[in-house]
Amino acid sequence: MTTREQMAEEAERTGEKVREQMRPMQEQLQQGAESVRQSVASGLHTAAERIRQQGAGMERPGLASRVAEPLDRGAQYLGSRSLPQIREDVARTAREHPLWTAVGVFAAAFLLGRLLRRR
Repeated sequence: MTTREQMAEEAERTGEKVREQMRPMQEQLQQGAESVRQSVASGLHTAAERIRQQGAGMERPGLASRVAEPLDRGAQYLGSRSLPQIREDVARTAREHPLWTAVGVFAAAFLLGRLLRRR
């Protein structure tokens, strides 16, 4: 066996060891991301309900419903899809609408920057 082959085998064994050690961390991250997905879905639904309740006492309750409906749709979407499905949907939408994707990313980054700057 040549030195190159020995090095390749050692690299393969090391890579397998690293993958084995990373599996529990990967599973933990996936569980955390799943928990966040569920929390966001629940939060969106709660926000929609609060908007509807507050809007019921106002002159234009229809306006509150119009604001709450997209929040409910977002909550239903997040509640009914797995993270891999969401990732596929985002990738497909980005390919189909690259300009709107860029605008959305810019707007989200701008808002996040403003929020972080205030703290």
